[in-house]
Amino acid sequence: MKEKFKRLDEMLKLRAEIKKATVERDATSEKIAEMVRKSSGRFSDIRKRFAKMIRDVLGRNAELYVRPNDNGNLEFRAEFQEGGLEEAFTSESKGTTYKKFLCMAFDAAVAEACCKERFFHFSYHDGALETADDRRKMQWLETVRTACTEYGIQYVMTVIDDDVPRDGQDKKIDFDPAEIIRELHDQGDDGRLFKMPRF
Repeated sequence: MKEKFKRLDEMLKLRAEIKKATVERDATSEKIAEMVRKSSGRFSDIRKRFAKMIRDVLGRNAELYVRPNDNGNLEFRAEFQEGGLEEAFTSESKGTTYKKFLCMAFDAAVAEACCKERFFHFSYHDGALETADDRRKMQWLETVRTACTEYGIQYVMTVIDDDVPRDGQDKKIDFDPAEIIRELHDQGDDGRLFKMPRF
C-alpha cells in the first residue's frame, strides 16, 4: 500500500508539472502569436528583399509570411500571388523548381538583412540550378553575384556540368575561374572532395 501511495503521489506531482508546463506553453504561444501579428522591422526587411529576388529571378510576385502552427511554433511560408492580389495564392510554390527558388531566396534575403551583424554571412545550396531553365539560372546567378558584391555574402553552391546554363546557341556559359572553388570528377583521388582514397 505504501508503494502504491508513493506512486500515486509521484503521479499527482507529474500531473501538476504537466499542467504548469501546458499553461506556460500556451502563454508563450500567445506571445509568439502577438509578435507575429505586430511583425518587426527585421522581418519586413527580409520580406521585401525576398519579394524583390523572386520578382528579379522568376518575374512573379511572392509573399513570405509567418504564422504559429497548432503547437504554437513559428511556421514560415512562401507563396506566389495570383495577379499580385494579397491572399490570392497559387499552388506553384509546391512545384520542385519554384519551391527551390523560394527557399534559396529566403536564405539569401536573411543573409542580406543580417549582413552587418554577427550572423552567418554565407549560404550554401546543393544543386541550386537543377531543373531550372537557362534564363532563370542566369537571373539567379546575377542576383547572387549582386548580393555577394553589395553585402559581402559568401555564396556556395554545387552544380553538375549538365546544369550549367547555356546561351541561345546551346553553348555552355562557363563560370569565371575565380568563382570555381573545386571541380570534382571520378578520374582518381584528385577529383574527390578531400583528395583522398575511398575508405
